[in-house]
Amino acid sequence: MIDSGATGDFMTQKVAKAKGFKVRLKTKPYPLTVADGELISGNNGMVTHETVPLEMTLHGHKERIRFDIMPIGNFACILGMPWLMKHNPCVDWVQKEVGFPYCKCEKTNNKLLQGEKTSRGRREVYATSTEPGDQAQAPSSMNIPIEYKEYQRLFREGPKNEALPKHQPWDHEIPLEEGKSPPFGPIYQLSEKELKVLKEYIDDNLSKGFIKPSISPAGSPVLFVPKKDGSLRLCVDYRVLNNITIKD
Repeated sequence: MIDSGATGDFMTQKVAKAKGFKVRLKTKPYPLTVADGELISGNNGMVTHETVPLEMTLHGHKERIRFDIMPIGNFACILGMPWLMKHNPCVDWVQKEVGFPYCKCEKTNNKLLQGEKTSRGRREVYATSTEPGDQAQAPSSMNIPIEYKEYQRLFREGPKNEALPKHQPWDHEIPLEEGKSPPFGPIYQLSEKELKVLKEYIDDNLSKGFIKPSISPAGSPVLFVPKKDGSLRLCVDYRVLNNITIKD
């Protein structure tokens, strides 16, 4: 989708993953608000990741572009003001076509790259990765407070199998009252929307390596709290565990 109201060029994590596009940590993460002034849902309102440069072809117009990763509803990607200002396309609103008479980007007559119209009359846009993105990216040292500069390596995003640090002797423990065992809380009854959000949360964090499948007999249920923008915030209900925890 082309959106002159968008301040960047965006793609969803789901699309990037489905297409096999490499995603990396941005050197300068930033907060992003929606039209009503509220921060975007998820990730504490921050845009922290981007695709590696992709080669995108639209109506014979060929370019290299990076997309910031963020949830954008039912759209695969959004081309915002940065893209519009760079290429200055002409839009035929009647024919629903985009032309590039003023742009000096490479043109191609390759019909496969241009794509074909779908059964719904839309024209496909093709993009391919142009460079590897496996290596971890470290944020710019300018973004790290000077008192933490010696720990700069800890701010980078590592490979998925190193997403969490190894267990150490100083790992935090939750001491329980004598004779008590960690409780198991069955899942609460959830609506269709809540189940969808829960599945997305699990899939996202599994892919990042933040969580992993478990056969532990202990577990706490989750519940959802609505946000101002209508999205849902996932919360873990630790109340039963807290009741048997030795207080500091």
